[in-house]
Amino acid sequence: MDAEPGRSAHTMRSKERPVNAPVRWLTGGGAVVVLTLAACGTPGSSSEDDAPARAGTEEITAPVTADEVAELGEVTLRVLADAGEESTLTELIPEYEELYPNVTVEVEYRSYDDIVRTEANTLSGGDPPDLAQGAQGYALDGALVEAGLIRPLDDLAEAYEWYDRYGESTLGEFRWSDDGTRFGTGSIYGISPVVSMVGVYYNTAKLDALGLELPQTFDDFEAALATARAAGEQPIMFGNALKSTGLHIFGVVQGQNADPAVTRDWISGTEGATFDTPENVATATTIQEWAQQGYFGEGYNGLAEDDAVARFAAGEGVFLIGGTWQLAAIQAGGGDFGFFPMPPGESGLHVASGSLGMGWHVSTESDVVPAAAAFIGLITSDEWAQKLADLGRVPVLAQQIDTAEPLFADAVAGSGTILADGGNTYSFDWATGSMMATMGGALQELMDGRVTPQEFVTPIQDDWAAFQAER
Repeated sequence: MDAEPGRSAHTMRSKERPVNAPVRWLTGGGAVVVLTLAACGTPGSSSEDDAPARAGTEEITAPVTADEVAELGEVTLRVLADAGEESTLTELIPEYEELYPNVTVEVEYRSYDDIVRTEANTLSGGDPPDLAQGAQGYALDGALVEAGLIRPLDDLAEAYEWYDRYGESTLGEFRWSDDGTRFGTGSIYGISPVVSMVGVYYNTAKLDALGLELPQTFDDFEAALATARAAGEQPIMFGNALKSTGLHIFGVVQGQNADPAVTRDWISGTEGATFDTPENVATATTIQEWAQQGYFGEGYNGLAEDDAVARFAAGEGVFLIGGTWQLAAIQAGGGDFGFFPMPPGESGLHVASGSLGMGWHVSTESDVVPAAAAFIGLITSDEWAQKLADLGRVPVLAQQIDTAEPLFADAVAGSGTILADGGNTYSFDWATGSMMATMGGALQELMDGRVTPQEFVTPIQDDWAAFQAER
């Protein structure tokens, strides 16, 4: 039988699942980041206390064995994954199915935007996947927790020693109160084996031709931009059609002025936090000046991020401010490239938008939880850290890997420097369900010169304040 569109053809067998109760959608929320372990809670209303035990609630007390998975009989593990995971899962699934031969894995891939837009409906339907990748922040993960669609993973955290292997602070971005309204505290609802960190890619040949050394300070970086522009080069290759890339630019520039802890507080909804600060106005001023000086080239608000990366990989531009998830695309260009964290300014810290990758969640309706736990156990294992590195992805467990590829080694080292400085600030769009559109649109207006730096920060804080008022 042919596979459905967007779904890999491992199998098309389906399982009957109970339909969830109507979903109560998230309308507001926020939290102080408290990196302490809380008791595991069960999603859903307390009115269900007398109901029969739901699927997906069995506790995992130790790493799942092949014998335990075999006790499920012949089953299908259904997976919903981001399209960017396809190369990883193409390698992992055959290994998983060899380890657990009674399980057939079925994968459906969706774009990141489609996951954010459609996953809650998919998981609340009558035949949800067992495993699904989510997106940190209120727009998706908070809604999934509030609606009781994904189970806490505190038992897996204990069984697979995530606290020791990852570090408790690293897991904070997957912690939620059980009603999904408080971010950064409560139970763990997801996990990712990879790091997504924003930094600066550079074209080694162009830097050499311009007589430039790697910048050691933010002032050095700005001087390099001016030198490149004066020599007729495009200083920064940039595509901002989908708006998210502009947020990455803002994050690395903001880090030269602002305390990253203050930014994290604002993103996580700490009471009294504000975006309307002198540091953020100064950041907006710098970005607007870069645009006015031609550092981003022409037509960047109409250029897709992937197209900008492809142009950079083909030799256009001196620098590209982008994420570690773009390593493979840049390596594919065959040129000589490097990567460094944005050098520090007044803050003295290496700061950037950064987090773990999209988290893996287990559906509360899954009737194959041991198989799902085994899948997560495999992809987060020490052994798979090296395999992730071989696929061009930066694993959280970077101390476990060995690589001779210079660009990848740069990305691992740069990500480690940011994490060591406590400089990862999460992602601005986690702050509210509409922040990507609000901040992304405001950045386009800022860079086009249609608003002043002060006018730029106002609607962003208004969006945040309105969201917090609904809590």
